[in-house]
Amino acid sequence: MWGDNTIVYFLSSQVVASATTVRRREGTGIPSNMPCPGLVHEYQRYMGGVDRHDQLRLQSHPLQMSIRHFGGYGANFA
Repeated sequence: MWGDNTIVYFLSSQVVASATTVRRREGTGIPSNMPCPGLVHEYQRYMGGVDRHDQLRLQSHPLQMSIRHFGGYGANFA
């Protein structure tokens, strides 16, 4: 369980449930170290790359572009 703006629940079989610390800024702008579950730290570390990959893939993948221009998946294999 992780409290961001609301409580967030995570479930994983790949990451060890160890605690780590992250650097956050308080309301005054002063940075401080806060405890954080290892799963949340790993998620935040790698999720930006996945989002960027999805964005680039949808912009330039040939199959995605042909679906957009020719109206469907089946039109490519007819």
